[in-house]
Amino acid sequence: MLFLCEKMDSIDVKDKKILFYLLQNSRQSLQSLGKNVGMSKELVSYRIRRLCEKHIITNFSIIINFLSLGYCVISSYYKYINIDPAMKEAICEFFLKSKHTFSVSLIDGRYDLQVDSFCGDLHEYQFYLDDIRLQYHPHLTLEHSMIPIKSELLHYAFLVNEHINNMKPLQWPMICQPVEIDTIDFHILATLSQDARTPTKTIADALHITPSTVRQRIRRLVQQKVILRYTINVDWLTLGYRWYHLLLHLNEYRKKHQIIRHMRTHPHLIRIYDLLIPDVDIHLALLLRDMRELRGIIEELTTQFPHVINDYRFYSTFQILKHNCMVPKILKMKTPLISSSEW
Repeated sequence: MLFLCEKMDSIDVKDKKILFYLLQNSRQSLQSLGKNVGMSKELVSYRIRRLCEKHIITNFSIIINFLSLGYCVISSYYKYINIDPAMKEAICEFFLKSKHTFSVSLIDGRYDLQVDSFCGDLHEYQFYLDDIRLQYHPHLTLEHSMIPIKSELLHYAFLVNEHINNMKPLQWPMICQPVEIDTIDFHILATLSQDARTPTKTIADALHITPSTVRQRIRRLVQQKVILRYTINVDWLTLGYRWYHLLLHLNEYRKKHQIIRHMRTHPHLIRIYDLLIPDVDIHLALLLRDMRELRGIIEELTTQFPHVINDYRFYSTFQILKHNCMVPKILKMKTPLISSSEW
Protein backbone atom coordinates (compact mmCIF):
# COMPACT_ATOMS: atom_id res chain seq x y z
CA MET A 1 0.00 0.00 0.00
CA LEU A 2 2.94 2.33 0.62
CA PHE A 3 3.93 1.92 -3.03
CA LEU A 4 0.47 2.99 -4.14
CA CYS A 5 0.52 6.04 -1.90
CA GLU A 6 3.84 7.09 -3.39
CA LYS A 7 2.20 6.97 -6.83
CA MET A 8 -0.62 9.13 -5.51
CA ASP A 9 1.93 11.81 -4.64
CA SER A 10 3.07 11.91 -8.28
CA ILE A 11 0.05 14.03 -9.24
CA ASP A 12 -0.69 17.42 -7.76
CA VAL A 13 -3.80 19.47 -6.96
CA LYS A 14 -4.09 20.72 -10.55
CA ASP A 15 -3.98 17.17 -11.95
CA LYS A 16 -6.69 16.11 -9.51
CA LYS A 17 -8.85 19.02 -10.60
CA ILE A 18 -8.36 18.07 -14.24
CA LEU A 19 -9.45 14.51 -13.45
CA PHE A 20 -12.45 15.82 -11.52
CA TYR A 21 -13.71 18.03 -14.36
CA LEU A 22 -13.01 15.42 -17.05
CA LEU A 23 -15.02 12.88 -15.07
CA GLN A 24 -17.97 15.30 -15.27
CA ASN A 25 -17.50 16.21 -18.95
CA SER A 26 -14.59 14.81 -20.94
CA ARG A 27 -15.74 16.43 -24.19
CA GLN A 28 -15.52 20.01 -22.97
CA SER A 29 -13.03 22.27 -24.72
CA LEU A 30 -9.53 22.79 -23.39
CA GLN A 31 -10.39 26.45 -22.91
CA SER A 32 -13.40 25.57 -20.73
CA LEU A 33 -11.36 23.03 -18.79
CA GLY A 34 -8.54 25.53 -18.30
CA LYS A 35 -11.01 28.08 -16.92
CA ASN A 36 -12.34 25.53 -14.43
CA VAL A 37 -8.88 24.45 -13.33
CA GLY A 38 -7.20 27.88 -13.48
CA MET A 39 -4.53 27.45 -16.15
CA SER A 40 -3.98 27.96 -19.87
CA LYS A 41 -5.41 25.53 -22.39
CA GLU A 42 -1.86 24.69 -23.53
CA LEU A 43 -0.86 23.66 -20.03
CA VAL A 44 -4.12 21.71 -19.59
CA SER A 45 -3.40 19.86 -22.85
CA TYR A 46 0.12 19.00 -21.65
CA ARG A 47 -1.15 17.72 -18.28
CA ILE A 48 -3.88 15.59 -19.88
CA ARG A 49 -1.30 14.08 -22.22
CA ARG A 50 0.92 13.30 -19.24
CA LEU A 51 -1.96 11.69 -17.31
CA CYS A 52 -2.62 9.49 -20.34
CA GLU A 53 1.07 8.57 -20.68
CA LYS A 54 1.13 7.52 -17.02
CA HIS A 55 -1.97 5.37 -17.73
CA ILE A 56 -3.90 7.21 -15.04
CA ILE A 57 -6.47 8.16 -17.67
CA THR A 58 -7.07 4.92 -19.59
CA ASN A 59 -9.51 6.42 -22.10
CA PHE A 60 -12.14 9.10 -22.71
CA SER A 61 -15.58 7.56 -22.80
CA ILE A 62 -19.32 8.07 -22.29
CA ILE A 63 -21.95 6.76 -19.92
CA ILE A 64 -24.72 5.17 -21.98
CA ASN A 65 -28.22 4.55 -20.70
CA PHE A 66 -28.47 0.87 -21.64
CA LEU A 67 -32.13 0.72 -20.62
CA SER A 68 -33.14 3.23 -23.29
CA LEU A 69 -31.63 0.90 -25.90
CA GLY A 70 -33.43 -2.19 -24.59
CA TYR A 71 -30.65 -3.66 -22.44
CA CYS A 72 -30.13 -4.38 -18.79
CA VAL A 73 -26.88 -5.36 -17.06
CA ILE A 74 -26.63 -8.51 -14.96
CA SER A 75 -23.79 -8.59 -12.42
CA SER A 76 -22.58 -12.14 -11.75
CA TYR A 77 -20.17 -13.15 -9.00
CA TYR A 78 -18.13 -16.30 -9.47
CA LYS A 79 -15.92 -18.45 -7.26
CA TYR A 80 -13.09 -20.53 -8.73
CA ILE A 81 -13.07 -24.26 -7.96
CA ASN A 82 -10.57 -26.98 -8.98
CA ILE A 83 -8.56 -24.21 -10.53
CA ASP A 84 -5.02 -23.74 -11.82
CA PRO A 85 -3.34 -20.66 -13.39
CA ALA A 86 -3.91 -21.85 -16.96
CA MET A 87 -7.64 -22.39 -16.37
CA LYS A 88 -7.94 -19.00 -14.66
CA GLU A 89 -6.40 -17.38 -17.72
CA ALA A 90 -8.72 -19.31 -20.05
CA ILE A 91 -11.82 -18.26 -18.08
CA CYS A 92 -10.78 -14.59 -18.02
CA GLU A 93 -9.98 -14.70 -21.73
CA PHE A 94 -13.44 -16.10 -22.48
CA PHE A 95 -15.16 -13.23 -20.66
CA LEU A 96 -12.79 -10.61 -22.09
CA LYS A 97 -13.53 -11.68 -25.66
CA SER A 98 -17.30 -11.99 -25.22
CA LYS A 99 -19.35 -9.23 -26.83
CA HIS A 100 -21.87 -9.64 -23.99
CA THR A 101 -19.53 -8.50 -21.21
CA PHE A 102 -19.62 -4.90 -20.03
CA SER A 103 -17.05 -5.23 -17.27
CA VAL A 104 -14.75 -8.00 -16.01
CA SER A 105 -12.98 -7.59 -12.65
CA LEU A 106 -10.89 -9.63 -10.22
CA ILE A 107 -12.22 -9.10 -6.70
CA ASP A 108 -11.34 -9.82 -3.07
CA GLY A 109 -13.80 -11.06 -0.48
CA ARG A 110 -16.44 -13.75 -0.84
CA TYR A 111 -15.97 -14.01 -4.61
CA ASP A 112 -13.10 -14.20 -7.09
CA LEU A 113 -14.54 -12.75 -10.29
CA GLN A 114 -17.21 -10.17 -11.12
CA VAL A 115 -18.66 -10.20 -14.63
CA ASP A 116 -21.18 -7.56 -15.71
CA SER A 117 -23.01 -8.70 -18.83
CA PHE A 118 -25.42 -7.02 -21.24
CA CYS A 119 -28.77 -8.76 -21.51
CA GLY A 120 -30.83 -7.66 -24.50
CA ASP A 121 -31.65 -10.46 -26.90
CA LEU A 122 -32.73 -13.22 -24.49
CA HIS A 123 -31.97 -16.06 -26.92
CA GLU A 124 -28.42 -14.81 -27.48
CA TYR A 125 -27.95 -14.32 -23.75
CA GLN A 126 -29.09 -17.91 -23.10
CA PHE A 127 -26.49 -19.20 -25.58
CA TYR A 128 -23.87 -17.12 -23.77
CA LEU A 129 -24.82 -18.67 -20.41
CA ASP A 130 -24.81 -22.15 -21.94
CA ASP A 131 -21.27 -21.56 -23.24
CA ILE A 132 -20.12 -20.63 -19.73
CA ARG A 133 -21.66 -23.76 -18.22
CA LEU A 134 -20.50 -26.15 -20.95
CA GLN A 135 -16.90 -24.96 -20.92
CA TYR A 136 -16.21 -24.01 -17.31
CA HIS A 137 -18.79 -25.60 -15.02
CA PRO A 138 -16.16 -27.82 -13.25
CA HIS A 139 -14.00 -24.76 -12.50
CA LEU A 140 -16.45 -21.92 -11.93
CA THR A 141 -19.42 -21.68 -9.60
CA LEU A 142 -21.95 -18.86 -9.82
CA GLU A 143 -22.34 -17.61 -6.26
CA HIS A 144 -24.56 -14.60 -6.72
CA SER A 145 -26.27 -12.45 -9.36
CA MET A 146 -28.02 -9.10 -9.28
CA ILE A 147 -29.57 -6.65 -11.71
CA PRO A 148 -28.98 -2.92 -11.13
CA ILE A 149 -32.29 -1.27 -12.04
CA LYS A 150 -31.44 2.28 -11.02
CA SER A 151 -28.32 4.05 -9.84
CA GLU A 152 -27.08 7.40 -8.66
CA LEU A 153 -23.65 8.60 -9.75
CA LEU A 154 -21.87 11.08 -7.50
CA HIS A 155 -19.01 13.41 -8.29
CA TYR A 156 -15.62 12.18 -7.01
CA ALA A 157 -15.53 15.06 -4.54
CA PHE A 158 -12.46 13.62 -2.77
CA LEU A 159 -10.33 14.71 -5.73
CA VAL A 160 -10.93 18.36 -4.89
CA ASN A 161 -11.16 17.88 -1.10
CA GLU A 162 -14.61 19.36 -0.77
CA HIS A 163 -18.29 18.51 -1.04
CA ILE A 164 -19.83 19.55 -4.33
CA ASN A 165 -23.13 20.74 -2.90
CA ASN A 166 -24.23 22.61 -6.03
CA MET A 167 -23.89 19.55 -8.30
CA LYS A 168 -26.79 17.14 -8.49
CA PRO A 169 -25.96 13.43 -8.70
CA LEU A 170 -26.46 11.89 -12.12
CA GLN A 171 -29.57 9.71 -12.06
CA TRP A 172 -29.50 6.51 -14.06
CA PRO A 173 -33.26 5.97 -14.57
CA MET A 174 -34.98 2.67 -13.88
CA ILE A 175 -37.71 3.00 -16.51
CA CYS A 176 -37.49 5.14 -19.59
CA GLN A 177 -39.00 5.36 -23.03
CA PRO A 178 -37.24 3.12 -25.56
CA VAL A 179 -35.19 4.98 -28.16
CA GLU A 180 -34.88 3.82 -31.76
CA ILE A 181 -31.38 4.22 -33.14
CA ASP A 182 -29.94 3.41 -36.57
CA THR A 183 -26.51 2.32 -37.75
CA ILE A 184 -25.25 5.92 -37.85
CA ASP A 185 -26.24 6.50 -34.22
CA PHE A 186 -24.69 3.16 -33.28
CA HIS A 187 -21.38 4.09 -34.94
CA ILE A 188 -21.37 7.47 -33.21
CA LEU A 189 -21.96 5.83 -29.82
CA ALA A 190 -19.29 3.20 -30.49
CA THR A 191 -16.76 5.88 -31.46
CA LEU A 192 -17.49 8.10 -28.46
CA SER A 193 -17.36 5.13 -26.08
CA GLN A 194 -13.77 4.51 -27.18
CA ASP A 195 -12.74 8.17 -27.35
CA ALA A 196 -15.25 10.80 -26.26
CA ARG A 197 -12.96 13.56 -27.55
CA THR A 198 -13.03 12.32 -31.14
CA PRO A 199 -13.55 15.41 -33.34
CA THR A 200 -16.93 15.72 -35.04
CA LYS A 201 -15.24 15.95 -38.45
CA THR A 202 -13.39 12.65 -37.88
CA ILE A 203 -16.69 10.89 -37.12
CA ALA A 204 -18.36 12.56 -40.11
CA ASP A 205 -15.58 11.53 -42.50
CA ALA A 206 -15.78 7.90 -41.34
CA LEU A 207 -19.55 7.87 -41.94
CA HIS A 208 -19.48 9.95 -45.15
CA ILE A 209 -21.88 12.51 -43.71
CA THR A 210 -21.51 16.19 -42.77
CA PRO A 211 -20.16 17.38 -39.41
CA SER A 212 -23.43 19.25 -38.80
CA THR A 213 -25.34 15.96 -39.12
CA VAL A 214 -23.04 14.37 -36.55
CA ARG A 215 -23.54 17.31 -34.17
CA GLN A 216 -27.33 17.05 -34.57
CA ARG A 217 -27.22 13.31 -33.93
CA ILE A 218 -25.10 13.70 -30.81
CA ARG A 219 -27.36 16.48 -29.52
CA ARG A 220 -30.40 14.26 -30.02
CA LEU A 221 -28.77 11.30 -28.25
CA VAL A 222 -28.05 13.58 -25.29
CA GLN A 223 -31.59 15.01 -25.28
CA GLN A 224 -33.04 11.50 -25.40
CA LYS A 225 -30.79 10.56 -22.46
CA VAL A 226 -29.05 7.81 -24.38
CA ILE A 227 -25.76 9.59 -23.64
CA LEU A 228 -25.90 10.43 -19.94
CA ARG A 229 -22.40 11.87 -19.57
CA TYR A 230 -19.05 12.29 -21.29
CA THR A 231 -16.45 10.98 -18.87
CA ILE A 232 -13.08 9.26 -18.48
CA ASN A 233 -11.99 5.87 -17.24
CA VAL A 234 -9.31 6.10 -14.57
CA ASP A 235 -6.92 3.42 -13.32
CA TRP A 236 -7.60 4.19 -9.67
CA LEU A 237 -5.08 1.63 -8.45
CA THR A 238 -2.24 3.78 -9.81
CA LEU A 239 -3.52 6.57 -7.54
CA GLY A 240 -3.69 4.35 -4.47
CA TYR A 241 -7.45 3.71 -4.52
CA ARG A 242 -9.62 0.63 -4.85
CA TRP A 243 -13.33 0.16 -5.42
CA TYR A 244 -15.08 -1.07 -2.25
CA HIS A 245 -18.68 -2.24 -2.39
CA LEU A 246 -20.64 -2.13 0.85
CA LEU A 247 -23.93 -4.06 0.96
CA LEU A 248 -26.25 -3.33 3.88
CA HIS A 249 -29.13 -5.38 5.31
CA LEU A 250 -31.48 -3.30 7.45
CA ASN A 251 -33.59 -4.05 10.50
CA GLU A 252 -35.62 -0.91 9.86
CA TYR A 253 -36.18 -0.55 6.15
CA ARG A 254 -37.94 2.80 6.58
CA LYS A 255 -34.54 4.26 7.57
CA LYS A 256 -33.05 3.38 4.17
CA HIS A 257 -33.34 6.89 2.71
CA GLN A 258 -31.95 8.49 5.89
CA ILE A 259 -28.82 6.37 5.53
CA ILE A 260 -28.53 7.23 1.82
CA ARG A 261 -28.93 10.97 2.53
CA HIS A 262 -26.26 10.70 5.19
CA MET A 263 -23.85 8.85 2.88
CA ARG A 264 -24.33 11.29 -0.02
CA THR A 265 -22.21 13.79 1.94
CA HIS A 266 -19.25 11.39 1.98
CA PRO A 267 -16.69 12.58 -0.61
CA HIS A 268 -15.57 9.01 -1.41
CA LEU A 269 -19.05 7.69 -2.23
CA ILE A 270 -19.29 7.29 -6.02
CA ARG A 271 -22.32 5.05 -6.71
CA ILE A 272 -25.62 4.18 -5.05
CA TYR A 273 -27.39 1.21 -6.64
CA ASP A 274 -30.98 0.04 -6.50
CA LEU A 275 -30.95 -3.68 -7.21
CA LEU A 276 -33.44 -6.25 -8.35
CA ILE A 277 -32.51 -8.56 -5.50
CA PRO A 278 -34.38 -9.22 -2.24
CA ASP A 279 -31.48 -9.73 0.19
CA VAL A 280 -29.69 -6.36 -0.21
CA ASP A 281 -31.30 -3.14 1.01
CA ILE A 282 -28.51 -0.67 0.17
CA HIS A 283 -25.54 -1.10 -2.19
CA LEU A 284 -22.84 1.58 -1.96
CA ALA A 285 -19.69 1.81 -4.10
CA LEU A 286 -16.78 3.86 -2.75
CA LEU A 287 -13.23 4.68 -3.80
CA LEU A 288 -11.03 4.17 -0.73
CA ARG A 289 -7.35 3.73 0.04
CA ASP A 290 -7.64 0.65 2.25
CA MET A 291 -9.77 -1.47 4.58
CA ARG A 292 -9.20 0.92 7.47
CA GLU A 293 -11.22 3.59 5.68
CA LEU A 294 -14.03 1.11 4.98
CA ARG A 295 -14.04 -0.04 8.61
CA GLY A 296 -14.27 3.61 9.65
CA ILE A 297 -17.35 4.11 7.46
CA ILE A 298 -19.01 0.97 8.84
CA GLU A 299 -18.26 2.05 12.42
CA GLU A 300 -19.62 5.52 11.74
CA LEU A 301 -22.82 4.17 10.17
CA THR A 302 -23.54 1.73 13.00
CA THR A 303 -22.95 4.55 15.51
CA GLN A 304 -25.11 7.05 13.63
CA PHE A 305 -27.89 4.50 13.04
CA PRO A 306 -27.87 2.13 16.05
CA HIS A 307 -29.96 -1.06 15.68
CA VAL A 308 -30.90 -0.09 12.10
CA ILE A 309 -28.26 -2.15 10.24
CA ASN A 310 -28.83 -5.86 10.75
CA ASP A 311 -25.84 -7.09 8.79
CA TYR A 312 -23.41 -6.07 6.07
CA ARG A 313 -20.95 -7.58 3.63
CA PHE A 314 -18.37 -6.09 1.33
CA TYR A 315 -15.98 -6.89 -1.45
CA SER A 316 -13.28 -4.92 -3.24
CA THR A 317 -12.00 -4.77 -6.81
CA PHE A 318 -8.25 -5.17 -7.18
CA GLN A 319 -8.01 -5.34 -10.98
CA ILE A 320 -10.38 -4.28 -13.76
CA LEU A 321 -9.63 -6.39 -16.82
CA LYS A 322 -12.30 -4.93 -19.10
CA HIS A 323 -14.63 -1.96 -19.08
CA ASN A 324 -16.66 -1.37 -22.23
CA CYS A 325 -19.81 0.75 -22.04
CA MET A 326 -20.93 0.04 -25.63
CA VAL A 327 -23.93 -2.25 -26.20
CA PRO A 328 -23.33 -5.24 -28.54
CA LYS A 329 -25.81 -4.38 -31.28
CA ILE A 330 -29.01 -2.52 -32.17
CA LEU A 331 -32.10 -4.23 -30.82
CA LYS A 332 -35.56 -4.14 -32.30
CA MET A 333 -37.29 -1.99 -29.71
CA LYS A 334 -40.63 -2.71 -28.09
CA THR A 335 -42.81 -0.49 -25.95
CA PRO A 336 -42.19 -1.32 -22.25
CA LEU A 337 -45.00 -2.87 -20.21
CA ILE A 338 -44.91 0.14 -17.88
CA SER A 339 -44.24 3.58 -19.32
CA SER A 340 -42.34 6.25 -17.42
CA SER A 341 -45.51 8.32 -17.19
CA GLU A 342 -47.35 5.48 -15.47
CA TRP A 343 -44.58 4.76 -12.99
